Order: sequence, then C-alpha cells, then structure tokens
Amino acid sequence: MTIVTFDNNNLGFNPLHLMVFELLISILNYNTTQPLMVSNLTLPGYSKGIAVSGDDIAFVANDDCGVQIVDVTSDFSPKIIKSLDINGSVYDLKIRNHSLFVFKRETDLVSFLENDAILMYDISSILNPVFIT
Repeated sequence: MTIVTFDNNNLGFNPLHLMVFELLISILNYNTTQPLMVSNLTLPGYSKGIAVSGDDIAFVANDDCGVQIVDVTSDFSPKIIKSLDINGSVYDLKIRNHSLFVFKRETDLVSFLENDAILMYDISSILNPVFIT
C-alpha cells in the first residue's frame, strides 16, 4: 500500500489522501475523527506506487500493466485518462517538474537475470506523454 497526500479543495477537504492497494486507488479524507472513504477506482494489474502531478493527476505504477494516468479532479469519480504501455514491470514513479521517471524491471527469459531501468517522459501534456530516454 502506498499513500500520497494532495491538496484538492473541490469538496472543502484539505488535505485528501490517495491510497494505492494492489488493484485499487482510493481517495480518503482524514480531516474527520473517522477516515472517510470518498471514492475508489479499480485499476488493472498490481499497483506498486503512485506519484501526483499538481492537485489533480495521479500516475500509478501498475507492474506489468504499465502506468495508469488517473484524473482525480473530481474526488467522487476518479477516472483513468491514459495508459502507458511499458515493456517490463513498473515498480515506482517519481515526478520532477514536467518529467515523469518510471522505474521498471525486466527479466531475461533465457538467463532469468533481472535488469532495472529508469525511463523518462515529458508530461507537459498529460494526455500525450513523450518518451525522452
């Protein structure tokens, strides 16, 4: 499970928390005495990490299902707006300015050796990420 805090004031909740479980992204409000589940979104694959760009876009590392880009503008109805197919297993993400760094692992099916790599995408346009290296 990964938890990320983000400031999305659409409902007056500040801050909200995004939680990524194995197959699910959840938005929770912890400003009450009891945590309030605001919404859930089922994701493909096995979710391993999350990074938030601004206050309304979440990038989710989805193991063999690549990267899911999720619009969390509406706290009650997050939705997948784009998927990035990545060769290998995506296990983490980091965002720096307008760059998305994708950490992945590939397993050679002959030698069974694992190779880690970091991919970089320009995410200036969220709907059209551009692979850099």
